[in-house]
Amino acid sequence: MKEKVHAQDKRPLFIKADVNARPPVRLASMVNKSRTQVSQEATVDRICDAALQLFVKKGYRATTIDEIARRVRLTKGAVYYYFHSKADLLDEIVQRVRNEYPCGIPEGNGPREKLVKFLHTQAKWAIERPTNLLLMILMSVEFKDTKSDTKLKIDSIYADMSDAIAKIIEEGKQLGIFSSPLSSRQIGAFYVAAHDGMMLEWYRGGRKPQKGIELVQALRTSMLNALAVRDAESIPEQ
Repeated sequence: MKEKVHAQDKRPLFIKADVNARPPVRLASMVNKSRTQVSQEATVDRICDAALQLFVKKGYRATTIDEIARRVRLTKGAVYYYFHSKADLLDEIVQRVRNEYPCGIPEGNGPREKLVKFLHTQAKWAIERPTNLLLMILMSVEFKDTKSDTKLKIDSIYADMSDAIAKIIEEGKQLGIFSSPLSSRQIGAFYVAAHDGMMLEWYRGGRKPQKGIELVQALRTSMLNALAVRDAESIPEQ
């Protein structure tokens, strides 16, 4: 028995829109809100960029909200609209650095390749974002005696860096590819110190690309030689 088809069931699944019709008021408000959000995000980015430059140039404590506002051509009140305090602003910047910092262990054919890739990835990030790196180094010193969220985030970046190196070294030791009287943790700590020293030397030298390449090569060669690296093929089978 055929079912009776009602007139309303014959409506088209899609109704052709009138391109000349104005959007509903609610839809228009949603579009405007989206544009507002984009504008606000752009303003926040400008504030963060200006603060980053000033924090690196003058230090956190010597920088004022007035200076940041003038640099982005906003009122002091406008800056406080987005950030409740200078501390909140710094915390946002450090969080952004933390989110993008390459602390993960790269994929590679064995620990030697992983170590080399890790060193090169770190160097590449530093060359592309030298101001971000310098902020991390300077703020780690300026906040060394505090217990702020900013210090905890910076400490976590350095801890992740040290842990990654330590894990790569430990893997190499277990495979008989790396050898050192120092513990993997000690080598990780040494790398952090060498990393900051190398980057500061490069920054002081005018951030010249060739100088950076030479410093990275020196660090890589020094670490590999200190670890008495041997090719995996030369390791006798157990």
